[in-house]
Amino acid sequence: IAYAGSAAGTAHQNTCKGNVQHGIYVGAAAAPTLEANNCLQNKDTGISYFGKAAGSARQNICNENEHNGIYVGEQAGPTLEANICEQNKWSGITFVGSTIGVARQNTCVENQKYGIWMGNESQSLVEANNCQKNLEAGIAFAGIATGIARQNNCNDNEKFGIYIRDQAQPALEANICQRNKQSGIGYFGNATGVASGNTCMGNGTSGILAGEEATPTLDGNRCLHNMLAGIA
Repeated sequence: IAYAGSAAGTAHQNTCKGNVQHGIYVGAAAAPTLEANNCLQNKDTGISYFGKAAGSARQNICNENEHNGIYVGEQAGPTLEANICEQNKWSGITFVGSTIGVARQNTCVENQKYGIWMGNESQSLVEANNCQKNLEAGIAFAGIATGIARQNNCNDNEKFGIYIRDQAQPALEANICQRNKQSGIGYFGNATGVASGNTCMGNGTSGILAGEEATPTLDGNRCLHNMLAGIA
């Protein structure tokens, strides 16, 4: 399924499986409503947004795609709610370019890289998502991404609950980062930003790690029962 121009409308309960590129493609200034579609095993991505596309994607299943479950690039700004993005070869949800979107209450589990990735200049809001058992991190910020990660569960990931690198400077608020193999929250490169009111518990090294030349502000976080240190 592809939307272009300023197309809108609703796509409901379609199965988009095994396509050479995308399950559903939304480009230009299109703003459809995508609900309860199955976008599985596509050679690129389950649902992709490009250009200045907007609209909403709700309760879709985007699993086992060769790249991402849902990809948001260029200047797109959709709202992504309650989607299931599991076992994708890259990330469950990716925001790159200068996107300003919303990802809320999505399940991003067992992806081979990240549950949710925010790169380039993205300023998206990532709220109340379950990002667990991913092979890199639950949520990652890179490039000069800003944005907000709030009230997410980032547990049982193979490296970090939340990973921030390069010159990214997100606001991390009231996230739960438990039982990750390395740190609950890890800052690297020249990353900065504010982490406030997060709970980082039972992680394999530290609750919060500031490494390399990172300069975060850490305010009112609870770092409990981590194997190395609460904050390092």
